[in-house]
Amino acid sequence: MTFEEILSLVENLLKAMDNPRFKGTLGTITLLVAIIMTVLQWSKIKVNPWSWIARHIGNAINRDVMDQMKSLNEKVDRVSKRQDEQDADRDLQRTKDARRRILRTADEISNGIEHSEEYFNDMWEDVDLYERYVKKHPGFVNGKAKEAIALCTETYHEVKKKNKFK
Repeated sequence: MTFEEILSLVENLLKAMDNPRFKGTLGTITLLVAIIMTVLQWSKIKVNPWSWIARHIGNAINRDVMDQMKSLNEKVDRVSKRQDEQDADRDLQRTKDARRRILRTADEISNGIEHSEEYFNDMWEDVDLYERYVKKHPGFVNGKAKEAIALCTETYHEVKKKNKFK
C-alpha cells in the first residue's frame, strides 16, 4: 500500500468520525485505534496488529486441538522410539540365530556330517548377516563364530574343488 493510499484511507476514516454514531468518546477512540492499527499493518514497520490479533484469536479458538496435537506428537515419538528398540532387538535376535546356525554347521562338519551345496549357500547368507551386524556393532562379541566360519569356509572350498557335495 502506498503512502497516498494510506493517506486517503485515513482521510476517509476521519470523515467517518463526523458521522453521528462516532460522536461519542468510545466511538472516536475505537475509530482512532482502527486507523492506527491499519496504518501500522500496511506500513514498512514490521508491526502487524491485525495479524497479531487474528493469531491470538485463532490460538484461543484452536487451543484444544493444539493441545491434542501436542499430545499426539508425544505419543507418536514414544511409539517410534519403542519401534526402534524392537527393531534393534529383532536384529540382535536374528544375528544370534545366524551365529547358532553357523556354529551348528561347523559342529556337524567336525563330526563328519556332509552337506549339500544349497545348505552351504544358506549358511553363507547367515555369515553375511552375522558379519554385517558385527561391523555395525563393534561391542558385539564375535569370538564365538570366527573359527567356525573359518572351518566352514575351508571345508566348502575343499568340497567344491572335489565336487563332493552331498
